[in-house]
Amino acid sequence: MPAEGDEVRVFFPSGNEKDAFAASSVAKNVRENVKDKCWSGLNGKQILMTPEGLAIICKEGKIYLKLTDEKGIEIVSDLDINITSGTRVNIQGGKEVKIIAKNEVMVGTASSYMDIRNEGITVSSDNIILN
Repeated sequence: MPAEGDEVRVFFPSGNEKDAFAASSVAKNVRENVKDKCWSGLNGKQILMTPEGLAIICKEGKIYLKLTDEKGIEIVSDLDINITSGTRVNIQGGKEVKIIAKNEVMVGTASSYMDIRNEGITVSSDNIILN
């Protein structure tokens, strides 16, 4: 549905003005590459399909999800990212899995945890096994 102030394409199915309706909105800032397809909403939200991949953009340059043939999946946010499951969350890497943070990485369960900080590593558990 076009928003207020949008330019629209008007369709006259019967040729009579009383039957006219706005068939679609007209893009004001057409993308340079005509192969790109973009679905835009209010406030700059977009779903963009290009020959390279797909992007879901919430806040340009700050919150987006990109799927590309070259880089795979990229999730970017200037806010928290939460992943929740009622059962399991599995992370697998064919070669390696990296978890890197500027200040702290914490891994734990209900009764044990490991807290990695710049100052050192804290491990807490009823039973700690070191090999």
